[in-house]
Amino acid sequence: MKPRIASYYESRLHRNDGNPLYVTNSLKRDFPQFEFHHMLPDPKLQLSAIGKFDLHLWIDWGEDALVGMLPYEPIVCPKPNIYWASDTHLGWDYRVKKAREFDHVFVAQKAAVVPMKLALGHSRVTWLPHAADPAVYNPGATYSNNPTNWDVQRIKQWDCGFVGHVNDQARLDMLDRMFVDFPNSRYGNLSTGRVFEKAADLYTKSRVVWNSAIKDDVNMRVFEVLATRTALVTQMVPDLFELFPHDALMAWADLDTASFCTRRLLRDDDLRMTMAQKGYDAVLAQHTIRHRVETMLTVAGVL
Repeated sequence: MKPRIASYYESRLHRNDGNPLYVTNSLKRDFPQFEFHHMLPDPKLQLSAIGKFDLHLWIDWGEDALVGMLPYEPIVCPKPNIYWASDTHLGWDYRVKKAREFDHVFVAQKAAVVPMKLALGHSRVTWLPHAADPAVYNPGATYSNNPTNWDVQRIKQWDCGFVGHVNDQARLDMLDRMFVDFPNSRYGNLSTGRVFEKAADLYTKSRVVWNSAIKDDVNMRVFEVLATRTALVTQMVPDLFELFPHDALMAWADLDTASFCTRRLLRDDDLRMTMAQKGYDAVLAQHTIRHRVETMLTVAGVL
């Protein structure tokens, strides 16, 4: 009999569910040795009806931001279980409280590892950065039937692009600078970001994508942009170059640097394409959702 694994998140809100959806898809696609079920964390559904599981996964789905939208209080996750917390930099108190339910906790921000260990009173906390799902962001079929001979110039429409929620002044300033310096730019708003196919399309059609972080987060956008084999100019944050080689992307500390780096990449097609390829290779080698799922299952002792 195959080991049984369940993941829990609310999928009825018609949005890009990010990590929970990517992990669910990976478990269905990449791990045929397990019997896998996605479960809704709604206590009305009598989740115990389909039997026991060998492992329960709770992948942070931002439920703390959905107060008032959900007609129920999410269940306490059954055991044995693991938790991958994405937004400790935004909702620390909620995630510490939630983490107390779990046998092992993974955090997407390295800076959260030690504080989480101290808050929980144990050492079963592991840094597990964000990642990308190549099945969503892989550009091979778009660029060429032969992904080793892709023609980036054939499909690029925009000099510069950005997808994200403009939820602080820094991002608003960044967008203002992007459109002033590079009028042939494209902005994908929150509705674009909620549908990953739309975000991937904008990234793929941009020569350069800009990125800014909130509270030093190495956010999912870093991995997703590089997975489309697009040149990334991103805000410099701690741990960025612990994850990626220096020639896989360009980092900025201020908008003057971001503009300078972008102009350089737009002038030099070979440099831009070489950097995009190195970023793409780095994601495929170490930073896919499959890599992250393998880590969680290994730590949990089922792989």
